[in-house]
Amino acid sequence: GINVAGDEYTDAGEMTWSADQPLAGNDWGWTGQRSEEESTTEAIGGTTEDELFQSRRTGIFAYEFSDVPAGTYEIELGFAEYEALYPERDRVFDVLVDGEYVMVAHDIAAEVGGLYADVHTVVIEHDGGDLEIDLGNRRGYELPVVSTISVTERGDLSAG
Repeated sequence: GINVAGDEYTDAGEMTWSADQPLAGNDWGWTGQRSEEESTTEAIGGTTEDELFQSRRTGIFAYEFSDVPAGTYEIELGFAEYEALYPERDRVFDVLVDGEYVMVAHDIAAEVGGLYADVHTVVIEHDGGDLEIDLGNRRGYELPVVSTISVTERGDLSAG
């Protein structure tokens, strides 16, 4: 897991979330034409792990994981708006994994409101090679954000 825009963190379940990093010279990291870090000290509802949702990356960016073996992967994405009364439809964005849409027109505020953890899990089949999670900006809306990313190999889920 990645504590996006944050430092290394160990959660209550003893999972260690890696500190965020750029892709340059690393096996994984963020890449993009525009990326900024944001944080809040406000409590985040819907989670006991506030620290994971109190930092985030915003902008036009993607996360790339180099040379990922072919297989079935579970990708968990965590989001949060940092204003209690964040208006719906101000931030709408898409999420693509390996160029395929896995979330379309996602609106955190419409789904959970402000200062509340919004977590989504998708399962994908990866053909091998670089795995890319792209947060796609929609014209006329605030830029995408993400607070947490975890990628877990699940093997062949179709096997009995």
